[in-house]
Amino acid sequence: MKKLAIAIFGLTVFFSSCKSSKKSSENFIPVNLTEKFYWSPAEISGRHFDKAAMYLPISLDTVTEIHYSQFDLGSDWTILYQNNFKSITDYNYLKFDSLSDSNPERPLFMIKDVDLNIGKINFGKRNVLGFYNYGEPIIRKKNAPVSENSIGTIGADIFQNKIVVINFPNQTISVLDTTNSALENYFSFEKCKIENKRIMVTII
Repeated sequence: MKKLAIAIFGLTVFFSSCKSSKKSSENFIPVNLTEKFYWSPAEISGRHFDKAAMYLPISLDTVTEIHYSQFDLGSDWTILYQNNFKSITDYNYLKFDSLSDSNPERPLFMIKDVDLNIGKINFGKRNVLGFYNYGEPIIRKKNAPVSENSIGTIGADIFQNKIVVINFPNQTISVLDTTNSALENYFSFEKCKIENKRIMVTII
């Protein structure tokens, strides 16, 4: 059975969700380009959802301590939250450059030219945005949920011109620069478009 793939200008997202398939998309993807994601529960409008948000491990430069950020392709940019981030002493060496043209009600800073890593997947040197005076300091405690160890949001910007494979049964995400015939034969494609930097998908 073929899986669903959504092809977008500058971004392709594959969704792998069938448990009964004899093959897995991971058979075609290098291990070093695949990382586990974590679900976080939430109460929304009085209802409990066990799988309300997806979180990915994130680190900058050579810092080995892993923290998490919410994976949100509805966000235009990857954003760090200062109050969460500044509580991590390993990152005290980083410089926050203020952005003069940002919204005064939600001022932004930029950390320039840092290595961005999603687990073992390296995205190279990047400029990363952040919100001043936003979020809550991280309180380290054993077995804390990933949402309490979060330093921001992972947005669509770092996935531009990438291929993203989300394997829901195995709770993994893979990020590729190119595809191959085996992977293409494993998925079917659905067209979609981007309007105002938002992914628009036809509901069948």
